[in-house]
Amino acid sequence: MSREVRRVPLDFDAPLGQVWSGYVMPEHLCERRCPACEHGVAPSRAWLESIVHLLMLLPDETGAAAVRRTREVGRSVPMHPYLRAVKRRPVGRPGEDIEALTGGLAGRPPREGRHDDVDRGHAVAAILGAGGLDPETWGICETCGGEATLEVWPGQREAAEKWEATEPPAGDGWQLWNTAGDPAPCTPVFATEAELVAHLVAADGYRPEAAARLVADGGSIGSFWQMAHPGGGRGPMYDAARNADLIPFMIPARNALAGGGV
Repeated sequence: MSREVRRVPLDFDAPLGQVWSGYVMPEHLCERRCPACEHGVAPSRAWLESIVHLLMLLPDETGAAAVRRTREVGRSVPMHPYLRAVKRRPVGRPGEDIEALTGGLAGRPPREGRHDDVDRGHAVAAILGAGGLDPETWGICETCGGEATLEVWPGQREAAEKWEATEPPAGDGWQLWNTAGDPAPCTPVFATEAELVAHLVAADGYRPEAAARLVADGGSIGSFWQMAHPGGGRGPMYDAARNADLIPFMIPARNALAGGGV
């Protein structure tokens, strides 16, 4: 999980492990789920999207992709379980020419054999277009118009769109937050940087060097970092926070994403 050191008032008492209330939209602005669909699409489109998802997995299952992954992890890697579960599937892996098909549907080639959600959306639209159907309307839930939710009272959606999150107050205290998703405080507030470091060591099991580096850097980026092995291939997997002192590029990487500040 990403971590961030925040400066808050010494008497800041937001519940630990819970998303800060200022980031949570008020209940009266939350719409109700659409009773006619699950994700804003009708069953026919949901089936198409599921099939396209399987199709877009294929570039990462070619023989060349299998060799690459075996080299990365040091052992043979089976096909994706979704594809292994397909009944009457072909014998053997797809050829590399599958990338021409999926890339054509997506509008761009896969990256290291992988397509993302944007690619899958483009592929669905391309298939619908080839069938003479409008991707903007075909298979969209008629009850909610693709929103997957319905207003409880007139103007609720507009009011929700105008709502803005409120940042926690600034102060002299030191506190570590979990910023994977909606931020939440994960330690008490301390008067000094040293006290926060000591707490991470004593209460959370951090190594002293890692805790000091994490707090000095102002936090960490991401949950884990896959390190490169000196001899090539993959090295150890480091927890971005608990191994902050072992990730030499963490400081410049974090500063680059944060615009140079902590």
